[in-house]
Amino acid sequence: MKQENQKEFAAIIEDFEADKALTGFINDGAGDRYHAALLLIEIADYKGLLDYYDWFYTHFPDDIGFPELHLCWIYAALNTGRDDLLHKHLVELEDINTYVLPKLLGQPVERVEKWEGSNLETEAYADYLLDEHLFQQQLSPKMKARLLSITQSEVYQEYKQRFLAYQVEIDTLPVGPKRSHTLEKSYELLEDWMVALGGERL
Repeated sequence: MKQENQKEFAAIIEDFEADKALTGFINDGAGDRYHAALLLIEIADYKGLLDYYDWFYTHFPDDIGFPELHLCWIYAALNTGRDDLLHKHLVELEDINTYVLPKLLGQPVERVEKWEGSNLETEAYADYLLDEHLFQQQLSPKMKARLLSITQSEVYQEYKQRFLAYQVEIDTLPVGPKRSHTLEKSYELLEDWMVALGGERL
């Protein structure tokens, strides 16, 4: 499996580089850039995943990603000592889907009537993600303990509750200035959350 995944990953990067050399940009309508990260997760190649992180954001700097992509970066950061990336992508994962981490870690899931702007933000997507990919199988006791120590901390939980409160409020507001202001406040909170964990402001 390891050699097969490495070969498929290399082929994806080669195709991307050829595409960019020919046209000046990478056309990835099929989402192969996300599949490439999952190939490395399957074989626990965290050093390779960290190298791919740099390549990914060089070529797709504005990509907000999928929940599973942020989970890939979290696993890479956990295993390579990159706490800056760990804190950043924990918060970015929570922004996209608040259900993934508690389900992954076997913690109670808080269910509230909140704004969910796409299917990526739903509990059903979190279930699909964890059933479809190998994140639970690749979660070592050491990784789980580290994630629990962060996500169950008082600081982390305080910010998550404040974020959920904004999402609940946004769900009740009609489109207009008040809703836009609340959305902006929630974005500011996400940056404060990263800083509170020890990360850097975007």
